[in-house]
Amino acid sequence: MSNPVIDAAKGKKTENVVTLSTGIQAILRPVSASLLQDVMSRIVDPAEPWVMNEEKGRKEIDPYDTEYLAKIASNNRERARASMDAMAMFGIDLVDGLPEDTTWLKRLRQFEKLGYLDLAQFDLEDDIDQEFLYKRYIALGNQDLMDIGRMSGIRQEDIAEAEASFRGESRGDTDSELSAEKRG
Repeated sequence: MSNPVIDAAKGKKTENVVTLSTGIQAILRPVSASLLQDVMSRIVDPAEPWVMNEEKGRKEIDPYDTEYLAKIASNNRERARASMDAMAMFGIDLVDGLPEDTTWLKRLRQFEKLGYLDLAQFDLEDDIDQEFLYKRYIALGNQDLMDIGRMSGIRQEDIAEAEASFRGESRGDTDSELSAEKRG
């Protein structure tokens, strides 16, 4: 067994193997800010809704339009999911690779049958798709995502929103109507 201090002195890069909150061993890596930005920017917000203000005789932006607020809340959840997906795919390397026992995949398929997951976009025979699914749904826990997010330079607020989305919740906002829309 090599000594990490000696390896570092010799210029060998040592990797920090961690045990994820799920018990799986992995190496955590920061995810490129440009990758995260590009992934999240693919989700485009709708144009702001306009309403005629009869008192002022002009059109104004309607910040309380319920359809608009619902779409913004939905987009925010999608952005959080997209950033989590990027962190799952690029933020960890599995030390032992995928397990040979595919019970985890059978369980995901069962959840799909029950209507809890939609795996239609994945080729369940493809190694990369399987790796992604394993990382995203089996290997990573909330704390692990937060750790990768911190390593990647994501703001604490964004990490909290991504974590809430991972649990199926959404973060409250100061605008009570927007918060109610997000909870609904």
